[in-house]
Amino acid sequence: MSTQSDPDETRIRLRAVLDAQFTLLLVGCLVLAAAGGFLVYGTYVDPGTEEETRTVSSWTVDSEYVHAAEVTAENPVFEVGSTLENRETYFTRVAPELDVAAEASYVAEQSEEVRIDVESELVIRNVGDGVEYWEERETLASTTVENVDPDETIAAEFTLNSAAIDQQASDIEEELGASPGQTETEVVTTVELEGTLNGEAATYTRSMEFGIDHGGDTYTVSDPGPQSDTTPQEVTETVERTYGPLRSIGAPLLLVI
Repeated sequence: MSTQSDPDETRIRLRAVLDAQFTLLLVGCLVLAAAGGFLVYGTYVDPGTEEETRTVSSWTVDSEYVHAAEVTAENPVFEVGSTLENRETYFTRVAPELDVAAEASYVAEQSEEVRIDVESELVIRNVGDGVEYWEERETLASTTVENVDPDETIAAEFTLNSAAIDQQASDIEEELGASPGQTETEVVTTVELEGTLNGEAATYTRSMEFGIDHGGDTYTVSDPGPQSDTTPQEVTETVERTYGPLRSIGAPLLLVI
């Protein structure tokens, strides 16, 4: 005797279940149809709009220190009149003065009335445990140039004598009668740009530090290296909203189901 149900009997049972749950199934289908229709309408007929921001151009400001010391004293290694360039350590006796140029330039597709200011100050301060006991500032060089073209280099040039700077710091400490912290010396350079770049008003400010430490027979410098800052120029537009494949395909499928 077979235990399998007769196909006709199975269909009869299925129809009986559907008949008993007809109202529930009808409501469920109507809900699916309504949801599918709403999603299809919102996806293809009236998707709405959204704000989209995109980068259309950019401009870049580059700045750096360039430094060199001329050999002025006879020695067995370096020829008098030769130049030692962009080193970390220089020799006090043979090349006592360091010529430094704080340089700045910019890159842009279009520019109008661009002004660049470069100012360098010598800063001598005494600090310790997060406390600044005293500070003295002295302007070394200041340069302002109007109507600067892209890739044109603007420089504020000055000369540092590490022994003289060290003596200046010692004189201050002697006059104060005490040195509670550690005395540091550095050059602080401020680069400012203002003008119209790629059709938009642009302003820019950067500060960079060039340290110098007198060690007697040698002096060392702390060069931050080339600095580069890029500013993107963006536009915000109202565009038609788009949807991913889950909604684009799922909405019609839900309506059909």
